[in-house]
Amino acid sequence: MSLDHGILNLPIAKRGGIDTLFGVNRRQHEAQQRAAQKAAAKKLREAVREAKCLLEGVSEERLAELGAPIGLTARQCRKKLASIAHVRPHLAIRALSKEVRS
Repeated sequence: MSLDHGILNLPIAKRGGIDTLFGVNRRQHEAQQRAAQKAAAKKLREAVREAKCLLEGVSEERLAELGAPIGLTARQCRKKLASIAHVRPHLAIRALSKEVRS
């Protein structure tokens, strides 16, 4: 398909209908991107939920032991782990699953 320079002076909406690169294909591409973003957001929300559930399973004594080397109380350690679970849930899941198992 050759590029017709006379068409370039027309607004995009009037360039040969909706079947142009700027019409249907763009809308399909944007719809696919939105669907992918929604799926990724849902996966992230589920991972955060799982990480926070694992954090609930860790005892206060164990949190105190984990926080002691860096000078954190059990409450501060729980808050720090909750923050990590919100930002990087997969890292928190991996770490907390070991704590829940032991």
